[in-house]
Amino acid sequence: MTTADMVVCADQEYQRLDQELNRVYAALLAEMTPAQAQLLRDAQRRWLSFRDAEFSAINGVYDAQDGTLYRVLRLGQRNQVVRHRVEQLTSLRDAISGASIGPDPKNQPGM
Repeated sequence: MTTADMVVCADQEYQRLDQELNRVYAALLAEMTPAQAQLLRDAQRRWLSFRDAEFSAINGVYDAQDGTLYRVLRLGQRNQVVRHRVEQLTSLRDAISGASIGPDPKNQPGM
């Protein structure tokens, strides 16, 4: 796999993560009370500002490096920022929907 192929894969991963972020965000909003939804909207606006600042910092580090592989590493770092937000929102959605957190008690010894 060439560096160019890795860049394409990282770009595709970003697109997938962005779509997943939007899907999870919309699903979470739909399950929230109006007050909760407003708090989430405010938090998401702030997170978007954080994301943009984080991307700028990441770009500042990797753009100063020589070598094409640093572009792949930069994209990977950016993807990790979005992946983490998807995980956060998914965890909130699970909490609201009553999804089990932790091990299933039915799978515990002696149960």
